[in-house]
Amino acid sequence: MICESCGKQISDSANFCRNCGARIEGSEITNPSRPAQQPAGETVGIFRKILIGTGVLFMPYLFAWFTLKPGYSKNFRKLSFIWMGIAVLVLVLDIFIASHVSLPPQKIISSADQSIKSSNNDGNSQQMDNQEKVIPGIMPVDVYLNLEQKGFQTAKEFSPCCTWISTKGDYPSALSVEVYGSNASSVRRINGNDNHFNSLSSPFLEKLATLKYDGADPEKASAWVKKNISKNAKTKFGSVTFEIKKWTTSARTLSIYVE
Repeated sequence: MICESCGKQISDSANFCRNCGARIEGSEITNPSRPAQQPAGETVGIFRKILIGTGVLFMPYLFAWFTLKPGYSKNFRKLSFIWMGIAVLVLVLDIFIASHVSLPPQKIISSADQSIKSSNNDGNSQQMDNQEKVIPGIMPVDVYLNLEQKGFQTAKEFSPCCTWISTKGDYPSALSVEVYGSNASSVRRINGNDNHFNSLSSPFLEKLATLKYDGADPEKASAWVKKNISKNAKTKFGSVTFEIKKWTTSARTLSIYVE
């Protein structure tokens, strides 16, 4: 079926759109039965006990065979048997711990669980926007629709989500605006590119600076761009950062974002 929000093709069984995060009307998340948990480490624990028991049984004989042979001093034999006693004690303690302390079973995640987790993540995309640094009070459509009315062509890319690129003219003399968002209702960054800057002014970027968002000051922002367009510069209007990048004598970029 088609997502009503972004127009992309999605699965008929989807609860949320993977492209823009919109919830599908009439869908509900089911709670499939979980598979039985299987204890992990049980076989490893048995094998470990067998190895430890074998070591405890044969280690004294190995020590006796090496240290009781002619040529070894009494002090060396004493040290060897003390070391053997410590090793045996450690092995016995290890057996005791292995017998009385069990490893917690590992949870096996079914494909149904993964599906629910993915749906929940998509469903929380709007909540995540509140934590991400987005430009307040503006949506992507507010930007690209206004540009399309002025003759720009917009290309939309939702995988990965989400980018809108509006262009006018042919490269390298093109004007373009790039809008980046986490979904169809948020804007993280806007890049305006003027590739035929005439070293005096950029009416295109000055107009882009009049973008209206919560806390915006369009007149001051436009005047700031006009004053600083010939150099690299950076300032803030409200909570939003405006940054001018000078690439060449005829190319400028105005970036609008929240730091």
